[in-house]
Order: sequence, then structure tokens, then C-alpha cells
Amino acid sequence: MGASYNYKLRKLFLTEVSMKFLVGGLILGFGLMTSEIQAKTRRPTPSLSSTNCSENSKNDLRYCVTETLGSENPNTLYYMHGVQGDEEIWERDGILLRAAWQLGNVDPPRVITLSFGPTWLLGEKNSSSRSGLLERLFQEILPEIERNIEGISNKNRYLFGLSMGGFNAIQMMSYHPEMFVKVALACPAVTTVGPFAPEKEVQEYIKRTKASEENVRFTIALAREYFPTQETWQHAWPLQLADRMGSHFPPVYVSGATKDSFGFQEGDMAFARRAQSRGVKIQTEMVPGPHCLYNGSSIANFFGF
Repeated sequence: MGASYNYKLRKLFLTEVSMKFLVGGLILGFGLMTSEIQAKTRRPTPSLSSTNCSENSKNDLRYCVTETLGSENPNTLYYMHGVQGDEEIWERDGILLRAAWQLGNVDPPRVITLSFGPTWLLGEKNSSSRSGLLERLFQEILPEIERNIEGISNKNRYLFGLSMGGFNAIQMMSYHPEMFVKVALACPAVTTVGPFAPEKEVQEYIKRTKASEENVRFTIALAREYFPTQETWQHAWPLQLADRMGSHFPPVYVSGATKDSFGFQEGDMAFARRAQSRGVKIQTEMVPGPHCLYNGSSIANFFGF
């Protein structure tokens, strides 16, 4: 993909981000007005945080650990960012969830944000030179990170993924479901059309979901970089993974945006239905607005800290 194409995608992405937090700010504004009296009777909720960033021993992944000063929450939340994000993006992407914790008088958990760069997909090793990040994450990277942080276990490890990060979170919980207490997916990058679908199906998907053709082409191109054949894609396709889930999986929250310019809302709800039919405890929500607006209060209530 050329530089001009990436520039257009980034410009579109940043425009949607601005819209997302404008709408989110209005939603929170109403919440603040209705909660002002109640909040005055609560004890102060810790809000000052400290973030320390580092990289793994192979210097190809960076991560940031955010601790809220004075928080008594023993849990750890792994955050998986979307396209054009990085390891420091929690300060922006987490604003709606942090505000919900503040309004609910909830001590925030420790948050660990991982990043292999602006765009990356987790998947098992295949013929693509970019593949194999999923095995490395669990065999090398998470153990390395958690050796230096006390108290993280399968009993207090949570997962939150947004957009591309939602796709990656699905890969993570499918690979090791026992490692996470709960998983939240906000507008996860789940499509009902694959990267090797006939052009007719792609066009029908664009028309049906009202997605931007440019965004759909980008999604297809990115998937092909990590999953070079139909077989490797089928092995990682979230809708196929949902069919292999079961009641032993952690509870999952899935939200879609009604005006998602990637068309993910269709795949998000299809993923939720399939996982639920296999016995997974699913909570769904359609959030009015653009990609990738999420409801911080709903996710805060779902985690239940």
C-alpha cells in the first residue's frame, strides 16, 4: 500500500476519532449532570496515574503499564489498540471507561497496553513472514512482562480490545481462554466477508453495511499480509473461532457502532450470536455513532470491578 493511501486512511481514522470522543463527551456530559449530587457523597476515587513504558527483550514490541495512584483494585486489564494506535494510546482510548470508573466510584485496575506498531494482527505461524505473533505473545512476551509485575494471575487478568485490537483480543481468548476473567470487545474488526472473497461478495458487503470502500479494501489488504491463503484465514477468522468456543470461555461483551465505516457491526453481532450458541455468556450492545465509539458505562458495569 502506498504512502498516499495510508495518509488518506490515517486522515479518515483521525476524523472518526474526533467524532467518537465528541459524541462520547456529550454522553458523559449528561451522565455527569445526573450524577453530580450522588458523587458529592462518595469518597474520592483515585484518578492520578503513573505510566511506565518499556520494550521486550527482542525490541519489537513496546508496552506501557498504567497504575492509578492509591487504587486498591488488584486486577490487571490488558488493552489492545486499534489501527494507528501505539503503546501510549490508553490515555486517549480509555477516556470513556476511566470516566465511567470515576463516576461509579470504582478504583481503576492496572492497565497494560501492548503494541507491535500501528497495524498488526495476531495469528499462528504460517507462510507469511509477519505471522506467528500469537504464539510469541503467550510463550515469550506475556511471561516476560509479568515476571516483573507482582500479582497477575488467571484470576485477575482481564482483556479489552478496540477495532483491530478487538480482532487481536479474540485471537488471544481463543488461544488461551482460561487466562482471562472477562473480555470486552468494542467494535472488533470482524467482517462477514473474507480477504479472498469474490469481488461480487465484497461489493454486496459494502452496499449492505454502508461501509467505506476504502476502509474495506484496507481491511482486506491487511488480512492478506498476515493470512496469505484461504486456509490460514479460516483458521483465524473470528466467525470460525466463535464456532469452536464453549461454556468454558470467559464472559464476553461485544459492542458495535451503528455507523461503522468499516461495516464491522454486522460481523460483530454475528460473532456474538455464534459464540452465544456455543455456550459463551455474551452481552451485546449497539452504540449509536461512528467507528469506534463505545459505551464506557456498559463496559465498566460488565467488568464489575
